[in-house]
Amino acid sequence: MFVSVEGSRIRMVGILGDVKEVNGRIKEVNLTKHTILMEEI
Repeated sequence: MFVSVEGSRIRMVGILGDVKEVNGRIKEVNLTKHTILMEEI
């Protein structure tokens, strides 16, 4: 998975190429659990 942030837009691209974009901000990244916690704005 690939995650990029441009201002308040978060773009996520899955391993199969599926794309999802949301308005929000990243609150927490946990590398041990492989999770990203986002907050909608």
